[in-house]
Amino acid sequence: MTAHHQDDQAETVLLHLFRGAGIKGLSGISATRLFSQGFLHRPFLAISRETLLTYATRHQLIWIHDESNVDPYFSRNFLRQQVLPLLKTKWPSVCKNLVRASELCREAQVNLDDLAEIDCPLLQALHNSTTSIELGCQELSVNQLMHLSDARLSNVLRWWLQKNAVRMPNYETLRRLFHEVIQADRDSSPEVRWGNWVVKRFHDRLSLHQVDLSLPLDTVQWLDFPNSLALPGIGTLSAQLAAEGIKLSPGSKLEIRFRQGGETLCWHGQTKSLKKLMQEWHIPPWSRSKIPLVYVNQQLAAVVGYAISDLFYSNNVLESYDIQLMMTFVFE
Repeated sequence: MTAHHQDDQAETVLLHLFRGAGIKGLSGISATRLFSQGFLHRPFLAISRETLLTYATRHQLIWIHDESNVDPYFSRNFLRQQVLPLLKTKWPSVCKNLVRASELCREAQVNLDDLAEIDCPLLQALHNSTTSIELGCQELSVNQLMHLSDARLSNVLRWWLQKNAVRMPNYETLRRLFHEVIQADRDSSPEVRWGNWVVKRFHDRLSLHQVDLSLPLDTVQWLDFPNSLALPGIGTLSAQLAAEGIKLSPGSKLEIRFRQGGETLCWHGQTKSLKKLMQEWHIPPWSRSKIPLVYVNQQLAAVVGYAISDLFYSNNVLESYDIQLMMTFVFE
């Protein structure tokens, strides 16, 4: 819980206004929001600083005074010391009125969020989710967006990014998302970046990612198969006996590699290029290098989640292992 008060709210609204914020920014400080594993509450937003100071003095409460709060170099201090006092000489209730305006903006924002869910039904699943990762809502369907006006499309994109805890791009970057990504040809793979984030398109899918600065993934030996194998930055591989899956001969050397280029797979009676197979499976280009490839005695035996080589396929439940990947998502 924090002691933000009415004057803090008024300052915040003015700061956002001077910076050209929209409805959400003009909503100011929220009274309650998610914070770590719990909630952050600000119960005093409707109470003036003067009222709180009078109460604290009367009850001999002790508080810490931050010396930086008197430096007018900082924008908030400049507003507090010079702008708001001047405004109060003409409009004594200016802080109260700014807070009321922020509440009206917050109501308008709720309506805009509801409209976004109507315009893009995929967002409805995200509304009640505490972690969008669980529902795969880092992706949107371009087809659901194409019929929208620019204003409603902007509203959907802002809602989507906000719910995924992404720093909002500026106006120019948002417009680039319209023209360079959403309106791009279906067979292109455009992307737009800002900060640590990038939005990419593959066919009808619009997807959100953190910029990947990781090094190429190394080969990992699966020494204690079928026990689980952790792949840092990717997830965890598990293996269970199943009705069909990969068959291993005693003493086989098992290792996990990642695509480098030029791989082939014996599948459905043909030797096929892994690159072409991934295209047929509609795997986005940026995901292909992170799909685990199971090699047995230096031969490609399986593409986890997609295919098993004819040379290693078995439907004998006593010797067939189904290998699955539990993916790890990290959104900061």
